[in-house]
Amino acid sequence: MIAKDYQEVYEAVIAMRKHLINLGVRELTTFGNVTRPAESFAGAVILERISDRVAQLTRGQPEQASAFLSVLGDIEAELSSVCVAPGSQMTDIPKIHNLSAEAVIDAVKARRRRDEGYSGAYLSSPKD
Repeated sequence: MIAKDYQEVYEAVIAMRKHLINLGVRELTTFGNVTRPAESFAGAVILERISDRVAQLTRGQPEQASAFLSVLGDIEAELSSVCVAPGSQMTDIPKIHNLSAEAVIDAVKARRRRDEGYSGAYLSSPKD
């Protein structure tokens, strides 16, 4: 699923962060490498169409869920500079899952491309 624009991704990221926080997930407070666990959790989220299955994933993989939430927080902070706060919350669960997970995967790719001269930021990295 491809987002129409950054605003749509921003709204999905906000909705997914709220959902994970409501499930009791906490962002990581350490500065370790979160790319692999976040990417792994994002891959699992893409496969889920039902919110209850994501809750089960979260309980089964709390460290990966925390890493995923941390990367979502970084993406939200970046997008807040180019998007407007949504008026209402996105409610299409499969779309939220796909867009937020794809955004995390893109952010992970961006971080890995620092060696190629990219800034490592979600917004400035080319989307493959």
